[in-house]
Amino acid sequence: ALPILGYLVSHPSDLFTPRGIELFVMFGPAMLFSVVFLEFNKITNQRIATLTSEREAMEALAIHDPLTQVYNRRGIERILFSPTFNQTANPGLILFDLDHFKQINDRYGHDTGDRVLQAVAQRCQHSLRQADLLARWGGEEFLIVIQDIPEDVLFGIAEGLRTLIAQHPIG
Repeated sequence: ALPILGYLVSHPSDLFTPRGIELFVMFGPAMLFSVVFLEFNKITNQRIATLTSEREAMEALAIHDPLTQVYNRRGIERILFSPTFNQTANPGLILFDLDHFKQINDRYGHDTGDRVLQAVAQRCQHSLRQADLLARWGGEEFLIVIQDIPEDVLFGIAEGLRTLIAQHPIG
């Protein structure tokens, strides 16, 4: 349509012929519709990209603990109960909580308690393999999922984490 309309506009003698008027009336609105549709399509695609990005950010917030940045209970359950989670790979679970955590909050305040939770999560995350999963299960409870590991090694990992947390005070 664009070349024909361009030709007709640049050659007014052909534009005002019966065939020229017919072509202009037929292709003019089609060209206008195409321009409007292309702009609408561009804006729609930009909005879809924005919404997709926002949805991904919301999904990440929904499955991660905002304080410790590890999975939350909902996130780890989604992984554990998903069809793609390999339950035949002998997964090991470590569930632990922080002893006397209420006393930390009562004595030093909740901001200090938050820093303790963050430090514990960070220490665990640095000690585990990248494929291992760490989640904040509840207030001061953490869950670790380790794939394909013998039971005796799992106990060693749990003890190593306990020692790491207990022997290095959190300021």
